[in-house]
Amino acid sequence: MALVEPEPWAPAAIARLDLRPGDRALACCVSLATARALAAAVTRDGSLMVVGDARTAHQLANLRLPQLQAFAHPLRGGERFGAFDALLVCTTTAPALPPSAWAELARANVRLGGRAVFDLPAPQSVPDLRAAAAAAGWPTTRLAALDGPDDATLADALTAAGLRDVQRELASDLLAADSPGDAVAAFARPLGLDDAAIADLTAGLVRAKGTTGPVELLVHRTRVRARR
Repeated sequence: MALVEPEPWAPAAIARLDLRPGDRALACCVSLATARALAAAVTRDGSLMVVGDARTAHQLANLRLPQLQAFAHPLRGGERFGAFDALLVCTTTAPALPPSAWAELARANVRLGGRAVFDLPAPQSVPDLRAAAAAAGWPTTRLAALDGPDDATLADALTAAGLRDVQRELASDLLAADSPGDAVAAFARPLGLDDAAIADLTAGLVRAKGTTGPVELLVHRTRVRARR
């Protein structure tokens, strides 16, 4: 399922970023739909730099939005892209970075007084997919990318990096899909699943949910905002 709207958790993250027309924003690990929503929020009077995977960068470049620049770059946490009014990190899966690396990304790239919002998978973020993986006979480690940091740990890292007004929330959203296959497809590319794995996990989700029809997946998120 290719989401044409931002993921269900993204609108709340964008709202907490409090973007204004003319802002200079940096977005990392966001989807195509979320990047388009951010570009609309800063308007042509602002600018948006998106750092992510090569496929998303190519898709964004093809939009030819004058306020948007897209770069393919694997994050390590110490990068400096500039001085931005706002930073959003909003990932479907959890990149293999410690909370301290996310905190350093904010410290290095958000101007004094600027805002940062991190919206990452919470620990055991998609219980239904874990049940599907168990039904398919998969080891729990195969979905490890769906397990991100807890909100307290991430907030502590941001505070230790010198960010102010750190606020945390543990959020839950529902991802609605027309079928178990569409639900799995929403996570397939971020998880790096091939066709055989998608079919295997879909069969597990059918068994776990007891239906081949529309399904809703509960998704737990770790959301923390702060000021530089």
